[in-house]
Amino acid sequence: LHLCDRRQRQMCIRDRVEDGRVTGVFAQRDGELWLFRATKGVILATGGIHEDTEMTDYYCDENIKRVQRCEHGPAGFSTGDGHKMGLWVGAHMQDGPFPLMLHPQACSMFHGCFPFVNQEGHRFMNEGTWVQGKSMNVMHQTGNVAWSIFDADYGKYNRMSLENGTGGGMFWDTFRPYGSDYQVAVDGHTKTVENGIAETPDYYKRADTLEELAEMIEVDPAELKATVERYNKLCKEGEDKDFYKENHFLFPVEEGPFTACMVAPGLLAVCGGIHISDNFEVLNENDEPIPGLYAIGNCAGDIYAVDYPINIQGNSHGRCLVQGKCLGEQLAGVYQET
Repeated sequence: LHLCDRRQRQMCIRDRVEDGRVTGVFAQRDGELWLFRATKGVILATGGIHEDTEMTDYYCDENIKRVQRCEHGPAGFSTGDGHKMGLWVGAHMQDGPFPLMLHPQACSMFHGCFPFVNQEGHRFMNEGTWVQGKSMNVMHQTGNVAWSIFDADYGKYNRMSLENGTGGGMFWDTFRPYGSDYQVAVDGHTKTVENGIAETPDYYKRADTLEELAEMIEVDPAELKATVERYNKLCKEGEDKDFYKENHFLFPVEEGPFTACMVAPGLLAVCGGIHISDNFEVLNENDEPIPGLYAIGNCAGDIYAVDYPINIQGNSHGRCLVQGKCLGEQLAGVYQET
């Protein structure tokens, strides 16, 4: 809904509320006002709020300011239009702050589970955790970034990790065609790193020595060298006594040349929205349905609380697809409860 001002929008919404029931919506197309009448119901499915700074300032915590960039698509659509339309007719929002969908690939698109160092040259986390956890750890470091450090044998170590049966984690092995050899994933990420060094040198660095690499990433050479020596010692002992990363992710950093990939959090979506019932009905502050009004997808809330569980892959896309199908069947009268 894109009209001239808030007052006009409120008036238009009210014009289509009959006896408390939402029966249609006004919208603007090519400068012309259109009225869409709804015989079954109005469904709010307009995406999230992350492109409306006023809304993110109000509904999200400070962490949204720590992301390096937004990695959603298509751009220009997650402006909270559906949330606003719901509010204008009395909808209630889920409890805040709204959870963020985060990935640590905002700069370099590969980092694996190799040791991460911050701008002080120190290791600060278990690098083998899930991507949301990586993002939350990295975004609280100096500059909201870290560097993944690995040596010339990183391709071999990638394959060893996969062969151990543990998988490489999201964005390490999940895009390998089903049933294909592990080397497909290894080769793909090797290409990503090598292309990155040539094409995006701000995010990918390579040097013959750790001291030279430290200078390139603006980290104290002595601190980086001490951190890597400590990490190599833990790898040889087979136990991460500092952060307890599982030993199948413990690979030393010994053979030059050495590579650093910038790790930074990126925002994909804000997964919070309108308070809804189990039947996708928009609810008011008294938990009462607003007749004729529904919300699904990232416009709807009450799915996630504090965190977006990225370890359940595809659950955001999945719920958008399934909710649309289920609500369509429900409004069409073909849905059968079992």
